[in-house]
Amino acid sequence: MNKLSSRYTEFLIAIDPGRENGICIWNPLEMDIKMKTCDFWDTIRELTNILKFCRSFSHKMIVVIEDVTQNKPVFQILWPPKDVKIDRVSYVGKIAQNVGMNKRTCELIIQFCKNYSIEVKRIVPGKKNQKIRGRDFHRLTGIERSNEHTRDAVMLLIRNGYLKKV
Repeated sequence: MNKLSSRYTEFLIAIDPGRENGICIWNPLEMDIKMKTCDFWDTIRELTNILKFCRSFSHKMIVVIEDVTQNKPVFQILWPPKDVKIDRVSYVGKIAQNVGMNKRTCELIIQFCKNYSIEVKRIVPGKKNQKIRGRDFHRLTGIERSNEHTRDAVMLLIRNGYLKKV
C-alpha cells in the first residue's frame, strides 16, 4: 500500500516525457496510484482510455506534464564524461537531438490534451539533480517497484502539491 493521498477528486495523470514516458495515474476512486513506462503511442492510448472512462462516469481528469519546451538548454557548458571516447561536437549534437525529441513528444501530448479538452498543467522542469533514488522513493511513498521515469512522474505530482504523504 502506498503512503500517498490527494485533495483532488479528479483523475491525475502525470507525464515525464521522453523517449520512454514515465506515467503516473492517480485514481481518486480507489485512492491508489498506477505507474508505467510507455512509448509515445502507448501514452496516447492510455490517455484515451482514461478519458473515455472519465467521460462515461462524469469524472474530470487533469494531465500534469513536465513541460520541457520551456527549458532552454545551455550546450556550451557540456563536455563528454572523461571515460567516453567521443568528440565534444558529437556529444553535444546527440544531447541536442535527444532534447529536441523530448520537446516534440511533450508538444504532441499537450496538443492531444488540448484537442480533447483535457485540462493540462504544464510544469517547468526543476533544477538539476532532482532525481530520487529508488530506496528514497520507497521510503517517501511506500511504492516498492519503480524506475527513473515513473519516479519522475510521481515526484511531479508530489513536488507540485497534487499528492501528499499520509
